[in-house]
Amino acid sequence: MAGDGDDDTRGVGRRNTSTDSDRRSTTGRATSAETRKGSAAASPMPQVARRQPVFHIVLELYPLKPIDSGEALLRGLAINRARAARNREAVPIDSLDDVFTLLDLMAERIAKASGQKKATSFISELHILGHGNPGQFGIGTYMYDSKALKRIPKGRTHGYLEDNAAIYLDGCLAAAGAKGKEFMYEIGRVFLGDKHGTIRGNTGPVIVMGEMTTRDPVSLKYPENVVTPSS
Repeated sequence: MAGDGDDDTRGVGRRNTSTDSDRRSTTGRATSAETRKGSAAASPMPQVARRQPVFHIVLELYPLKPIDSGEALLRGLAINRARAARNREAVPIDSLDDVFTLLDLMAERIAKASGQKKATSFISELHILGHGNPGQFGIGTYMYDSKALKRIPKGRTHGYLEDNAAIYLDGCLAAAGAKGKEFMYEIGRVFLGDKHGTIRGNTGPVIVMGEMTTRDPVSLKYPENVVTPSS
């Protein structure tokens, strides 16, 4: 249950293709952080971009190891969007653990550069790019559903996100149906905690013939848990 201190961030399995029809369970599998400790060949920890700190940061997170052309397209999209604006940063991640570690490192960097004792409320938008299914989304190498998110304490990163921050699930189908609504709410619970904000996801496919688009996006107002169509 959320808030019981069991900060197990493993997802429901490794994401496969956009269909994810043969997803494997992660039961008994080490987390990405554990794998890094045991193998020098494991993927590196995410590197914080070397820029002067800018508040109201828009953070783009894309898979460290794209598994298909769709994820390669998402990677290119994140990098190009970050290049277009000084307050945007694009970082590859391998798991939800990496997202938490990255935000911790960014807070330390900003505090040191600005002379603050502790940096807070510096993320205005968080974009997570990956494959999705109704009520599931790929964060790095792993797929996560509501059950996996409920094992993470409420507000794990709320100190880093601004009040009324926006979280985007830039991928297919994650917001579809009742499972999609529950998943978006759990994303808000983990990232926003007691703050207000919006979580936006798509209810249809977004990669069509090799092109990125939006298909029937919806937004969940958190913590009110009200879903409305998005433009």
